[in-house]
Amino acid sequence: MKKFEELFEYQSKSGIKAGDGLKTGKYPFFTSSNLQVKRLNEHQFDGDSLIFGTGGEASVHFVTEKFAVSTDCLVAQPKEKQKIITKYYYYYLKNNNMRILEKGFKGAGLKHISKGFISQISLPETDLNTQNKVVQMLDKSDSLRQKRKEQIKLLDDFLKSKFLEMFGDPLANPKSIRQERIGDVGSVITGNTPSRQNKDYYGHYLEW
Repeated sequence: MKKFEELFEYQSKSGIKAGDGLKTGKYPFFTSSNLQVKRLNEHQFDGDSLIFGTGGEASVHFVTEKFAVSTDCLVAQPKEKQKIITKYYYYYLKNNNMRILEKGFKGAGLKHISKGFISQISLPETDLNTQNKVVQMLDKSDSLRQKRKEQIKLLDDFLKSKFLEMFGDPLANPKSIRQERIGDVGSVITGNTPSRQNKDYYGHYLEW
């Protein structure tokens, strides 16, 4: 195992505020968030990089293209590019060490993580061939997950569409479907916890 700072080096700190991000632009703009939704028309960095959000909650991003970050981000790139596949360590941090990153957030109010804390995170020193195999395997897994997620969304949209086709908008009720109150067609039972004096609900044990 090696410390993060032994394998990666930090790039120059950004002076761009998160609020300066645009809805549209040439390059992705990362802030201290798990979601990347903003853009900028100028870039600061290029090449395989890890991006850590330093304020609020733990986040780590991997990027290969030209990009920019806000002041509340740390950008790290491999010291020896011929020996390190950055995406391998992104997967390692994302899938194994997010809890460690979360523990690094300290302070009252809006919590922050320090460069020193990230620098001391232990990473496996793995040969290039193994790194490549792991990345290929996880890329396939992530691709399948994304496709499955898209399929579920399409199915959900289809069900909503069929419902509207059959019944119309429930609020507008264009098909004049008869409506009734829930209480008129069934009983509404509250979630009150029964009294412990009622032996029908307490004192019983399952037999296996």
